[in-house]
Amino acid sequence: MKILQTAAFALLPCLLMSQNIHWQDFKSYGGKFHILSPGEMTEKTTEIETAVGKIAYHTLFYQTLEADSALYLVSYCDYPAGSLHSDSTELLQQFFENTIDAAVKDLRGDLRYSAASRLDGFPGYTWRIDYRKGKASLRTRAVVIGSRYYLLQVAMRREKSLSAAADKFMDSFRTMK
Repeated sequence: MKILQTAAFALLPCLLMSQNIHWQDFKSYGGKFHILSPGEMTEKTTEIETAVGKIAYHTLFYQTLEADSALYLVSYCDYPAGSLHSDSTELLQQFFENTIDAAVKDLRGDLRYSAASRLDGFPGYTWRIDYRKGKASLRTRAVVIGSRYYLLQVAMRREKSLSAAADKFMDSFRTMK
């Protein structure tokens, strides 16, 4: 019984913190997805130059204002026909590896893990990078559906990187038909 009481007491701050968050089902009709977000998401679109030409890169984000400040992001872009497709296993493996390497380099961080994953049967990858001298962490889940690339990310203090809120955000992502 004492173990149960200790476990409940240890979880109390997490439960109290999750009660302060007002999760909402955010729908992006242009992005053809919905996700649970801890607040109203803001959208920005930029044009990026890639090896296959200019691509519109859409980013939707929400940053918490609490002391445990976290940044929740969903990004997506459409690649030209034939340049990236969810059926190209070998091409996707190299694409994900290059994406992870570039993220580690850009953040000047350390890759803590990476693994192939799937979302609704489509190929993807998950990874975590610790950066800012180990004080911050970026959790990422990426997936390619057809020629659309989705990137889900949560950036927060490293000691909070295994939070239930980050899991809830990542696990709630669904595409719309």
